[in-house]
Amino acid sequence: MVTTTKETDTYLSDFAAIAAERKREEPGWLFKTREAAIERFGALGFPTKRDEEWRFTNVGPMSKIPFRCARPQDPNGLQSEQLVCATFGDPTANLLVFVNGQFKKDLSAVWNHPTGIELGNIHSLIERNPERAETLLRSDFADVRNPFQALNAAFMCDGAYVNIPKDTLVEDPIHVLFVSTPVGDPVRCHPRNLVVAEEGGRATIVESYIGFGDHTYLMNTVTDVVCDANAGLNLHHLQRESESAYHISSTLIEQRDNSHFASTSVSMGGALVRNDVRATLDGEGIECTLDGLTMARRDQHVDNQTFVDHTKPNCNSHELYKSILDDQSTGVFNGRILVRKGAQRTDARQTNRNLLLSDDATTNSMPQLEIYADDVKCTHGATTGKIDETELFYLQSRGLGMKAARALLTHAFASEIIGRIGVEPVRAWLDADLAARMRENEKR
Repeated sequence: MVTTTKETDTYLSDFAAIAAERKREEPGWLFKTREAAIERFGALGFPTKRDEEWRFTNVGPMSKIPFRCARPQDPNGLQSEQLVCATFGDPTANLLVFVNGQFKKDLSAVWNHPTGIELGNIHSLIERNPERAETLLRSDFADVRNPFQALNAAFMCDGAYVNIPKDTLVEDPIHVLFVSTPVGDPVRCHPRNLVVAEEGGRATIVESYIGFGDHTYLMNTVTDVVCDANAGLNLHHLQRESESAYHISSTLIEQRDNSHFASTSVSMGGALVRNDVRATLDGEGIECTLDGLTMARRDQHVDNQTFVDHTKPNCNSHELYKSILDDQSTGVFNGRILVRKGAQRTDARQTNRNLLLSDDATTNSMPQLEIYADDVKCTHGATTGKIDETELFYLQSRGLGMKAARALLTHAFASEIIGRIGVEPVRAWLDADLAARMRENEKR
């Protein structure tokens, strides 16, 4: 039974308007998946502050904006030279570029990888290997609680497909870049990314989102990650949207025996940002590391939600999320670790630290442990505060001015996360951007 509200009606109507065309052009399984997803979205509706997981994030104003789906024919006019700033000037990275949700082969560069790697877009995967696409994309939405994940599946436009074959090491990073450009009225994009590391495969993925121009749009993205046995993946999610944009992301990770996964989520742009990371540790000997850094200013709102599900024994998970909040910005961290019955010898650690640069900045932190096993090591904690006055006094006593000392301590706070990013051009760009932000503060 689909229930509708004024806010959901637009999306249900949009789906109905293009349903006949999609039913003709797409495989039957894909259209059925879309139908199940839009029905689930209709049943859930947009979340409100009465929903526990959304009580600090109000999507009401966003739900009222009449976004239309971005179209392949929407103009963008981008040239490859304009993407230098968006790709961190890294000439070695394989590059997949999507503009307003659509894959742009002419702006992409796939050249530097071992034989057997699959780098491309979802539409191409569906055309050349529909059985593989069905295995990876077909979903049951009966238990989906996040309406934006259902919305993504219903309107999935395109996205990146990365498959690392068995026992293959990809030494150079793979950069997946999503660019949003003004096209007149507000648009929405629903990219779906698939990253698979087969048994023993190893790679580093940079998933980057950037907005050119200060325009309003919705980027609603889902990234599915599969780490087979003994595989290793590093995933860096970098969000640099327009400060008038809405960015909703879900990263869904499945890990199997003895796999290693590490992610770094960096949020810098967007008016309202929501990042959901869910890791299922479905095997033994697994290592999972989730790091995050928020740098918010003006009236930006950034909400980070993590959930680590320990289903089997002998696994380790480590989380460190930091926020630097200035002006009237707000931050949210809600981290949950679940240790299921039988998941003995689990080692799980979760830490959230927040630095407030303004009296008007606010944060809400909710670290959580839910444990049903007795032989575990689990810790969690959160701290919120301003720059340490003792450290500030020490630096001033060594000749630094007040603003320079504050900038140095702020940079040191962020560098713990930035330093964990293994792609040097990305690390250098983030260092430079943080320094530029601190210089702006000094001029106030």
